Formats: sequence, C-alpha cells, structure tokens
Amino acid sequence: MSNSGYCSLIIKGDNLDLDLIAETLKITVSEKRKKGEIINSIIGEIQYDFIRFDEKMDGKYNPDKTLTGLLNKLMANEAFLKKLSEDACIYINCYVQSDYAQIDYVLSSKTLNKISQLGIDLEISILSWGGVEDKKEKKRKKGKKRHKKGN
Repeated sequence: MSNSGYCSLIIKGDNLDLDLIAETLKITVSEKRKKGEIINSIIGEIQYDFIRFDEKMDGKYNPDKTLTGLLNKLMANEAFLKKLSEDACIYINCYVQSDYAQIDYVLSSKTLNKISQLGIDLEISILSWGGVEDKKEKKRKKGKKRHKKGN
C-alpha cells in the first residue's frame, strides 16, 4: 500500500466568524463547528469555534506538493491570516498514514518559507501500521519450495 493522507488548515478560537473566514479564504470548508456544539456522545461538546480546510493527497503520495498547493491558496490572504492569528489558533496539520514501518519525505525550502511567511505553525501526524516484509525469510521460503520440487 502506498502512503495516503491530507494537509489541513485548522483555525480555532472563541467568537470566530466562521462564514467570514470561509468567504475570505475561498477554499472549500471540510468541517466547521461552533463552541458548545455536540460532536458526539463520547467526545461531547466542542470547547471552541472550529473550521478546517483539507487538501487531500492525490495519486502518488507527495506531501510537499499537497502542502504547497494549500499554501498557494492561502498566500493571497496573508494579511487576513496574520490579523486573525491575534485572536485565534491557526496551524496546518499534515497527516500521513502508511502500511510501511518506516517512511520519510522532504519538505522543500520553498514550502517551509511559505509557512514561515504566513506565520502558521506546522503539525505533522504519522500513523504507521508497521508492516515489513522480511526479504531473507521470503528467500528462504522460495529456496525450500525449489528444494522440495527437486526431490
């Protein structure tokens, strides 16, 4: 399985005008909730206003490309986001899910500069299911099959 995931802009705080944020950023809203809204019976009510914009990773997994795509959408609203950050918590979450035990990727300096320019924090979440194929074991099994066929 290849890696999958998304990069999301998350904004949370008190007394946020979620509609104004969505209209200003001109990005499709993935989720928005007002303080006090019941999320579900286990989590209960949300403690702050919340809005999230997801950029899903397409095709062959490339978090830098996905993150750059999201940042490019935000760059036109740099002043708005900086002003909003005075009263709200704003950050980007990049979530990666993989069947591999070890994964790595590179964020380009251009991408990191855009994050810095916007003054937005970056959170990286990785869920690895830890699957590893032991090549030696695989070779042993193939060798045994060949040996048995020869007898």
